[in-house]
Amino acid sequence: MTTLSYYLKSRKNKNGNPLYLRLTHERESRYVRLDIDIEKEHWNQEKQVVRKSHPRHDKINRYLRVKKLDCDTLILELKQFKPAADIDLMQKVLETGSLDGIKKTGRVEFLSFAEELRTGFKQQGSLQRYKNYGTVLNKLRDFWPKKRIYFDDIDVQFLRRFETYLISEYGNAINTVGNNMKKIKRVFNVAINEGKIAADMYPFRIYKIPSEPVTKSKLTQNEIRAIENLELKPGTRIFDSKNIFLFAYYCRGMRFGDAVTLTWSSVRDGYLDYDMRKTGKRIYLKLTDQALQILNHYRGQGKPKPNHFVFPLLDNRKDYSDKNFLSKQISSKTALVNKYLKDIRSLTEINENITTHIARHSFAQLANKKNVRLLDIKDMLGHSSVDTTMNYLESLGEDHLDETVEELFN
Repeated sequence: MTTLSYYLKSRKNKNGNPLYLRLTHERESRYVRLDIDIEKEHWNQEKQVVRKSHPRHDKINRYLRVKKLDCDTLILELKQFKPAADIDLMQKVLETGSLDGIKKTGRVEFLSFAEELRTGFKQQGSLQRYKNYGTVLNKLRDFWPKKRIYFDDIDVQFLRRFETYLISEYGNAINTVGNNMKKIKRVFNVAINEGKIAADMYPFRIYKIPSEPVTKSKLTQNEIRAIENLELKPGTRIFDSKNIFLFAYYCRGMRFGDAVTLTWSSVRDGYLDYDMRKTGKRIYLKLTDQALQILNHYRGQGKPKPNHFVFPLLDNRKDYSDKNFLSKQISSKTALVNKYLKDIRSLTEINENITTHIARHSFAQLANKKNVRLLDIKDMLGHSSVDTTMNYLESLGEDHLDETVEELFN
Protein backbone atom coordinates (compact mmCIF):
# COMPACT_ATOMS: atom_id res chain seq x y z
CA MET A 1 0.00 0.00 0.00
CA THR A 2 1.24 3.49 -0.89
CA THR A 3 0.26 6.64 1.00
CA LEU A 4 1.15 10.32 0.72
CA SER A 5 1.02 12.86 3.53
CA TYR A 6 2.66 16.13 4.58
CA TYR A 7 5.26 16.36 7.29
CA LEU A 8 6.73 19.46 8.95
CA LYS A 9 10.37 19.03 9.96
CA SER A 10 11.21 20.02 13.51
CA ARG A 11 14.52 21.56 12.54
CA LYS A 12 14.03 25.26 11.69
CA ASN A 13 15.79 27.40 9.12
CA LYS A 14 15.70 31.20 8.87
CA ASN A 15 12.22 31.14 7.25
CA GLY A 16 10.62 28.56 9.55
CA ASN A 17 10.16 24.80 9.49
CA PRO A 18 10.49 23.13 6.06
CA LEU A 19 7.42 21.23 4.81
CA TYR A 20 7.91 17.85 3.10
CA LEU A 21 5.75 15.41 1.19
CA ARG A 22 6.09 12.04 2.89
CA LEU A 23 5.86 8.93 0.71
CA THR A 24 5.20 5.61 2.48
CA HIS A 25 5.33 2.32 0.60
CA GLU A 26 5.55 -1.16 2.13
CA ARG A 27 6.58 0.25 5.54
CA GLU A 28 9.35 2.41 4.07
CA SER A 29 9.26 6.21 3.91
CA ARG A 30 10.88 8.82 1.68
CA TYR A 31 10.62 12.61 1.85
CA VAL A 32 10.28 15.10 -1.00
CA ARG A 33 11.13 18.72 -0.16
CA LEU A 34 8.48 21.33 -0.93
CA ASP A 35 9.37 24.99 -1.40
CA ILE A 36 7.36 25.95 1.68
CA ASP A 37 8.53 26.98 5.17
CA ILE A 38 6.04 27.45 8.02
CA GLU A 39 6.40 28.23 11.69
CA LYS A 40 5.49 25.19 13.73
CA GLU A 41 2.62 26.96 15.51
CA HIS A 42 0.87 27.57 12.18
CA TRP A 43 0.81 23.88 11.12
CA ASN A 44 -1.93 21.35 12.01
CA GLN A 45 -0.31 17.93 11.48
CA GLU A 46 -3.48 15.96 12.21
CA LYS A 47 -5.60 17.84 9.67
CA GLN A 48 -2.68 18.35 7.29
CA VAL A 49 -3.47 22.05 6.83
CA VAL A 50 -1.99 25.46 7.62
CA ARG A 51 -3.84 27.10 10.49
CA LYS A 52 -5.83 30.26 9.98
CA SER A 53 -3.31 32.07 12.14
CA HIS A 54 -0.99 32.17 9.12
CA PRO A 55 -1.63 35.18 6.87
CA ARG A 56 -1.39 33.09 3.66
CA HIS A 57 -3.22 30.01 4.92
CA ASP A 58 -5.85 29.98 2.11
CA LYS A 59 -3.32 30.15 -0.70
CA ILE A 60 -0.97 27.54 0.81
CA ASN A 61 -3.76 25.10 1.66
CA ARG A 62 -5.13 25.40 -1.89
CA TYR A 63 -1.66 24.61 -3.25
CA LEU A 64 -1.27 21.61 -0.92
CA ARG A 65 -4.62 20.13 -2.00
CA VAL A 66 -3.73 20.40 -5.68
CA LYS A 67 -0.18 19.15 -5.07
CA LYS A 68 -1.35 16.01 -3.27
CA LEU A 69 -3.93 15.28 -5.95
CA ASP A 70 -1.27 15.61 -8.66
CA CYS A 71 1.14 13.37 -6.76
CA ASP A 72 -1.54 10.72 -6.16
CA THR A 73 -2.22 10.73 -9.90
CA LEU A 74 1.48 10.39 -10.72
CA ILE A 75 1.87 7.37 -8.43
CA LEU A 76 -1.24 5.75 -9.90
CA GLU A 77 0.06 6.25 -13.47
CA LEU A 78 3.48 4.93 -12.47
CA LYS A 79 1.96 1.74 -11.05
CA GLN A 80 -0.05 1.20 -14.23
CA PHE A 81 3.05 1.62 -16.37
CA LYS A 82 5.41 -0.25 -14.06
CA PRO A 83 3.49 -2.39 -11.53
CA ALA A 84 6.67 -3.48 -9.72
CA ALA A 85 7.85 0.10 -9.09
CA ASP A 86 9.72 0.41 -5.79
CA ILE A 87 9.77 3.37 -3.40
CA ASP A 88 12.97 4.84 -4.87
CA LEU A 89 11.41 5.02 -8.31
CA MET A 90 8.28 6.58 -6.81
CA GLN A 91 10.41 9.21 -5.07
CA LYS A 92 12.16 10.00 -8.35
CA VAL A 93 8.84 10.52 -10.12
CA LEU A 94 7.54 12.79 -7.34
CA GLU A 95 10.73 14.86 -7.38
CA THR A 96 10.68 15.34 -11.17
CA GLY A 97 6.88 15.60 -11.36
CA SER A 98 6.83 13.53 -14.57
CA LEU A 99 6.88 9.98 -15.95
CA ASP A 100 8.66 11.01 -19.16
CA GLY A 101 12.10 9.80 -18.12
CA ILE A 102 10.69 6.55 -16.74
CA LYS A 103 8.77 5.79 -19.93
CA LYS A 104 11.80 6.42 -22.12
CA THR A 105 14.13 4.17 -20.11
CA GLY A 106 11.58 1.66 -18.79
CA ARG A 107 10.61 -0.05 -22.04
CA VAL A 108 10.89 -3.84 -21.93
CA GLU A 109 12.22 -5.65 -25.00
CA PHE A 110 9.86 -8.45 -26.06
CA LEU A 111 12.29 -10.82 -27.82
CA SER A 112 14.85 -10.94 -25.03
CA PHE A 113 12.14 -11.53 -22.42
CA ALA A 114 10.57 -14.26 -24.59
CA GLU A 115 13.98 -15.92 -25.04
CA GLU A 116 14.39 -16.08 -21.25
CA LEU A 117 10.99 -17.73 -20.98
CA ARG A 118 11.94 -20.11 -23.80
CA THR A 119 15.21 -21.06 -22.07
CA GLY A 120 13.17 -21.98 -19.00
CA PHE A 121 11.20 -24.48 -21.10
CA LYS A 122 14.44 -26.13 -22.21
CA GLN A 123 15.73 -26.33 -18.64
CA GLN A 124 12.45 -28.00 -17.62
CA GLY A 125 12.88 -30.58 -20.36
CA SER A 126 10.05 -29.20 -22.55
CA LEU A 127 12.01 -29.32 -25.79
CA GLN A 128 8.96 -29.18 -28.03
CA ARG A 129 7.75 -25.97 -26.40
CA TYR A 130 11.28 -24.60 -26.66
CA LYS A 131 11.31 -25.30 -30.41
CA ASN A 132 7.76 -24.03 -31.00
CA TYR A 133 8.43 -20.70 -29.29
CA GLY A 134 11.69 -20.36 -31.22
CA THR A 135 9.79 -20.73 -34.50
CA VAL A 136 7.38 -17.93 -33.55
CA LEU A 137 10.18 -15.60 -32.43
CA ASN A 138 12.02 -16.15 -35.71
CA LYS A 139 8.86 -15.24 -37.63
CA LEU A 140 8.60 -12.04 -35.58
CA ARG A 141 12.22 -11.17 -36.42
CA ASP A 142 11.50 -11.66 -40.12
CA PHE A 143 8.38 -9.51 -39.89
CA TRP A 144 9.72 -6.57 -37.85
CA PRO A 145 12.24 -4.32 -39.65
CA LYS A 146 13.95 -3.17 -36.46
CA LYS A 147 16.42 -5.15 -34.38
CA ARG A 148 14.40 -4.79 -31.18
CA ILE A 149 10.70 -5.31 -30.54
CA TYR A 150 9.36 -3.66 -27.39
CA PHE A 151 6.17 -4.77 -25.69
CA ASP A 152 4.57 -1.39 -26.43
CA ASP A 153 5.31 -1.93 -30.15
CA ILE A 154 2.96 -4.92 -30.13
CA ASP A 155 -0.49 -3.36 -30.26
CA VAL A 156 -3.67 -4.49 -32.04
CA GLN A 157 -2.51 -3.07 -35.39
CA PHE A 158 0.84 -4.86 -35.04
CA LEU A 159 -0.90 -8.20 -34.41
CA ARG A 160 -3.28 -7.77 -37.33
CA ARG A 161 -0.40 -6.95 -39.70
CA PHE A 162 1.56 -9.93 -38.35
CA GLU A 163 -1.47 -12.16 -38.90
CA THR A 164 -1.65 -11.08 -42.55
CA TYR A 165 2.11 -11.59 -42.89
CA LEU A 166 1.93 -15.18 -41.60
CA ILE A 167 -0.78 -16.05 -44.11
CA SER A 168 0.77 -14.30 -47.13
CA GLU A 169 4.49 -14.93 -46.56
CA TYR A 170 4.54 -18.24 -44.70
CA GLY A 171 1.34 -19.70 -46.08
CA ASN A 172 0.18 -20.52 -42.54
CA ALA A 173 -3.34 -21.85 -42.04
CA ILE A 174 -5.70 -19.96 -39.75
CA ASN A 175 -5.19 -22.29 -36.81
CA THR A 176 -1.41 -22.18 -37.24
CA VAL A 177 -1.64 -18.39 -37.09
CA GLY A 178 -3.77 -18.76 -33.97
CA ASN A 179 -1.21 -21.03 -32.30
CA ASN A 180 1.52 -18.47 -33.05
CA MET A 181 -0.56 -15.70 -31.50
CA LYS A 182 -1.26 -17.80 -28.40
CA LYS A 183 2.47 -17.97 -27.73
CA ILE A 184 2.79 -14.17 -28.00
CA LYS A 185 -0.18 -13.87 -25.65
CA ARG A 186 1.51 -16.24 -23.20
CA VAL A 187 4.64 -14.05 -23.15
CA PHE A 188 2.49 -10.99 -22.39
CA ASN A 189 0.72 -12.81 -19.55
CA VAL A 190 4.00 -13.85 -17.94
CA ALA A 191 5.44 -10.33 -18.28
CA ILE A 192 2.37 -8.78 -16.64
CA ASN A 193 2.29 -11.36 -13.84
CA GLU A 194 5.97 -10.69 -13.12
CA GLY A 195 5.40 -6.93 -13.06
CA LYS A 196 7.61 -6.29 -16.10
CA ILE A 197 4.94 -4.40 -18.02
CA ALA A 198 1.67 -2.65 -17.20
CA ALA A 199 -1.61 -4.50 -17.59
CA ASP A 200 -2.98 -1.77 -19.86
CA MET A 201 -0.35 -2.71 -22.49
CA TYR A 202 -2.15 -6.04 -23.06
CA PRO A 203 -3.43 -6.03 -26.69
CA PHE A 204 -5.41 -9.25 -26.46
CA ARG A 205 -8.40 -7.60 -24.78
CA ILE A 206 -9.28 -6.21 -28.20
CA TYR A 207 -7.40 -8.44 -30.64
CA LYS A 208 -9.12 -11.80 -31.09
CA ILE A 209 -6.94 -14.79 -31.91
CA PRO A 210 -8.16 -16.36 -35.18
CA SER A 211 -9.38 -19.93 -35.30
CA GLU A 212 -11.56 -22.20 -37.36
CA PRO A 213 -13.24 -25.53 -36.55
CA VAL A 214 -11.09 -28.63 -37.03
CA THR A 215 -12.28 -32.21 -37.21
CA LYS A 216 -9.73 -34.37 -35.42
CA SER A 217 -9.02 -37.81 -36.81
CA LYS A 218 -10.29 -40.77 -34.83
CA LEU A 219 -10.95 -44.45 -35.43
CA THR A 220 -14.19 -46.40 -35.09
CA GLN A 221 -14.48 -49.55 -33.00
CA ASN A 222 -14.44 -51.61 -36.19
CA GLU A 223 -11.19 -49.95 -37.27
CA ILE A 224 -9.66 -50.62 -33.85
CA ARG A 225 -10.68 -54.28 -34.21
CA ALA A 226 -9.07 -54.38 -37.64
CA ILE A 227 -5.79 -53.27 -36.07
CA GLU A 228 -6.18 -55.82 -33.27
CA ASN A 229 -6.79 -58.64 -35.77
CA LEU A 230 -3.78 -57.70 -37.88
CA GLU A 231 -1.23 -60.52 -37.57
CA LEU A 232 2.33 -59.24 -37.32
CA LYS A 233 5.59 -60.94 -36.44
CA PRO A 234 6.41 -60.59 -32.71
CA GLY A 235 9.63 -58.78 -31.93
CA THR A 236 9.39 -56.44 -34.90
CA ARG A 237 9.04 -52.66 -34.68
CA ILE A 238 5.69 -52.71 -36.46
CA PHE A 239 4.42 -55.29 -33.94
CA ASP A 240 5.51 -53.09 -31.00
CA SER A 241 4.00 -50.02 -32.67
CA LYS A 242 0.67 -51.78 -32.98
CA ASN A 243 0.76 -52.83 -29.32
CA ILE A 244 1.70 -49.46 -27.85
CA PHE A 245 -1.05 -47.79 -29.93
CA LEU A 246 -3.70 -50.25 -28.69
CA PHE A 247 -2.40 -50.10 -25.11
CA ALA A 248 -2.74 -46.31 -25.13
CA TYR A 249 -6.27 -46.64 -26.48
CA TYR A 250 -7.30 -49.12 -23.78
CA CYS A 251 -5.71 -47.02 -21.01
CA ARG A 252 -8.03 -44.02 -21.29
CA GLY A 253 -6.26 -42.59 -24.31
CA MET A 254 -2.85 -42.45 -22.65
CA ARG A 255 -0.41 -40.02 -24.28
CA PHE A 256 2.43 -41.63 -26.21
CA GLY A 257 5.08 -39.94 -24.04
CA ASP A 258 3.56 -41.62 -20.98
CA ALA A 259 3.23 -45.01 -22.68
CA VAL A 260 6.75 -45.17 -24.09
CA THR A 261 8.32 -44.19 -20.73
CA LEU A 262 6.09 -46.52 -18.71
CA THR A 263 8.06 -48.86 -16.44
CA TRP A 264 6.99 -52.10 -14.79
CA SER A 265 7.03 -50.40 -11.39
CA SER A 266 3.83 -48.62 -12.48
CA VAL A 267 2.00 -51.92 -13.04
CA ARG A 268 0.53 -53.18 -9.77
CA ASP A 269 -2.06 -55.92 -9.21
CA GLY A 270 -4.09 -55.17 -12.31
CA TYR A 271 -3.79 -51.41 -11.94
CA LEU A 272 -1.66 -48.74 -13.55
CA ASP A 273 -0.20 -46.01 -11.35
CA TYR A 274 1.79 -43.23 -13.04
CA ASP A 275 2.27 -39.46 -13.29
CA MET A 276 1.35 -37.72 -16.53
CA ARG A 277 4.43 -36.14 -18.08
CA LYS A 278 2.52 -33.17 -19.46
CA THR A 279 0.52 -32.14 -16.39
CA GLY A 280 2.16 -34.02 -13.51
CA LYS A 281 -1.27 -35.37 -12.54
CA ARG A 282 -1.27 -38.76 -10.81
CA ILE A 283 -3.26 -41.40 -12.70
CA TYR A 284 -4.47 -44.61 -11.06
CA LEU A 285 -6.57 -46.79 -13.33
CA LYS A 286 -7.77 -50.34 -13.55
CA LEU A 287 -6.30 -52.19 -16.53
CA THR A 288 -8.77 -53.64 -19.02
CA ASP A 289 -8.45 -57.23 -20.22
CA GLN A 290 -7.16 -55.99 -23.57
CA ALA A 291 -4.42 -53.89 -21.90
CA LEU A 292 -3.46 -56.79 -19.60
CA GLN A 293 -3.11 -59.11 -22.59
CA ILE A 294 -0.59 -56.73 -24.16
CA LEU A 295 1.33 -56.43 -20.87
CA ASN A 296 1.42 -60.21 -20.44
CA HIS A 297 3.09 -60.57 -23.82
CA TYR A 298 5.98 -58.27 -22.83
CA ARG A 299 6.20 -59.67 -19.30
CA GLY A 300 6.80 -63.06 -20.86
CA GLN A 301 9.84 -61.82 -22.78
CA GLY A 302 12.17 -62.50 -19.86
CA LYS A 303 12.39 -61.20 -16.30
CA PRO A 304 11.89 -57.44 -16.54
CA LYS A 305 13.11 -55.32 -13.64
CA PRO A 306 10.82 -52.73 -12.02
CA ASN A 307 12.75 -49.86 -13.65
CA HIS A 308 12.69 -51.44 -17.12
CA PHE A 309 10.44 -49.96 -19.79
CA VAL A 310 7.30 -51.94 -20.61
CA PHE A 311 7.64 -51.38 -24.36
CA PRO A 312 11.00 -52.16 -26.02
CA LEU A 313 11.39 -48.79 -27.71
CA LEU A 314 13.66 -46.98 -25.25
CA ASP A 315 16.94 -48.65 -24.28
CA ASN A 316 17.05 -49.85 -20.65
CA ARG A 317 20.84 -49.51 -20.68
CA LYS A 318 20.80 -45.77 -21.34
CA ASP A 319 20.60 -42.99 -18.76
CA TYR A 320 17.50 -40.83 -19.33
CA SER A 321 17.89 -38.60 -16.27
CA ASP A 322 18.62 -35.63 -18.55
CA LYS A 323 15.17 -34.24 -19.41
CA ASN A 324 16.31 -32.76 -22.71
CA PHE A 325 17.84 -36.05 -23.83
CA LEU A 326 14.67 -37.92 -22.82
CA SER A 327 12.48 -35.44 -24.73
CA LYS A 328 14.58 -35.92 -27.85
CA GLN A 329 14.31 -39.69 -27.53
CA ILE A 330 10.53 -39.52 -27.11
CA SER A 331 10.28 -37.34 -30.23
CA SER A 332 12.45 -39.82 -32.11
CA LYS A 333 10.34 -42.81 -31.03
CA THR A 334 7.12 -40.93 -31.83
CA ALA A 335 8.32 -40.44 -35.41
CA LEU A 336 9.38 -44.08 -35.60
CA VAL A 337 6.04 -45.44 -34.35
CA ASN A 338 4.09 -43.05 -36.61
CA LYS A 339 6.04 -44.44 -39.56
CA TYR A 340 4.91 -47.98 -38.72
CA LEU A 341 1.35 -46.86 -37.95
CA LYS A 342 1.26 -45.54 -41.51
CA ASP A 343 2.15 -49.07 -42.69
CA ILE A 344 -0.55 -50.52 -40.42
CA ARG A 345 -3.05 -48.14 -42.01
CA SER A 346 -2.17 -49.49 -45.43
CA LEU A 347 -2.34 -53.13 -44.31
CA THR A 348 -5.76 -52.67 -42.70
CA GLU A 349 -7.03 -50.41 -45.52
CA ILE A 350 -8.19 -47.82 -43.00
CA ASN A 351 -8.93 -44.50 -44.68
CA GLU A 352 -8.37 -42.36 -41.60
CA ASN A 353 -4.88 -41.14 -40.80
CA ILE A 354 -3.27 -43.01 -37.87
CA THR A 355 -0.70 -41.47 -35.52
CA THR A 356 0.17 -42.08 -31.89
CA HIS A 357 -2.24 -39.33 -30.75
CA ILE A 358 -5.17 -40.84 -32.67
CA ALA A 359 -5.46 -43.45 -29.91
CA ARG A 360 -6.40 -40.63 -27.54
CA HIS A 361 -8.89 -39.09 -29.95
CA SER A 362 -10.46 -42.50 -30.62
CA PHE A 363 -10.91 -43.27 -26.94
CA ALA A 364 -12.57 -39.87 -26.33
CA GLN A 365 -14.87 -40.42 -29.30
CA LEU A 366 -15.88 -43.87 -28.06
CA ALA A 367 -16.61 -42.57 -24.57
CA ASN A 368 -18.71 -39.74 -25.99
CA LYS A 369 -20.57 -42.16 -28.25
CA LYS A 370 -21.38 -44.37 -25.27
CA ASN A 371 -22.93 -41.33 -23.52
CA VAL A 372 -20.31 -41.22 -20.78
CA ARG A 373 -20.65 -38.01 -18.78
CA LEU A 374 -18.54 -35.22 -20.20
CA LEU A 375 -16.88 -34.55 -16.87
CA ASP A 376 -15.96 -38.23 -16.60
CA ILE A 377 -14.33 -38.08 -20.01
CA LYS A 378 -12.34 -35.02 -18.98
CA ASP A 379 -11.22 -36.79 -15.84
CA MET A 380 -10.24 -39.96 -17.65
CA LEU A 381 -8.18 -37.97 -20.14
CA GLY A 382 -6.57 -35.96 -17.34
CA HIS A 383 -7.86 -32.65 -18.69
CA SER A 384 -8.41 -29.63 -16.44
CA SER A 385 -11.89 -28.44 -15.58
CA VAL A 386 -13.75 -25.96 -13.39
CA ASP A 387 -12.14 -26.17 -9.95
CA THR A 388 -15.38 -26.71 -8.07
CA THR A 389 -16.53 -29.46 -10.42
CA MET A 390 -13.15 -31.17 -10.42
CA ASN A 391 -12.98 -31.08 -6.62
CA TYR A 392 -16.41 -32.64 -6.47
CA LEU A 393 -15.44 -35.42 -8.89
CA GLU A 394 -12.25 -36.12 -6.96
CA SER A 395 -14.27 -36.44 -3.77
CA LEU A 396 -16.24 -39.27 -5.39
CA GLY A 397 -13.04 -41.27 -5.98
CA GLU A 398 -12.17 -43.03 -9.24
CA ASP A 399 -13.96 -46.36 -8.81
CA HIS A 400 -16.78 -45.14 -11.03
CA LEU A 401 -14.22 -44.39 -13.74
CA ASP A 402 -12.88 -47.95 -13.64
CA GLU A 403 -16.43 -49.29 -13.95
CA THR A 404 -17.08 -46.94 -16.83
CA VAL A 405 -13.95 -48.05 -18.67
CA GLU A 406 -14.84 -51.73 -18.18
CA GLU A 407 -18.34 -51.09 -19.53
CA LEU A 408 -16.87 -49.39 -22.59
CA PHE A 409 -14.82 -52.39 -23.62
CA ASN A 410 -17.24 -55.19 -22.73
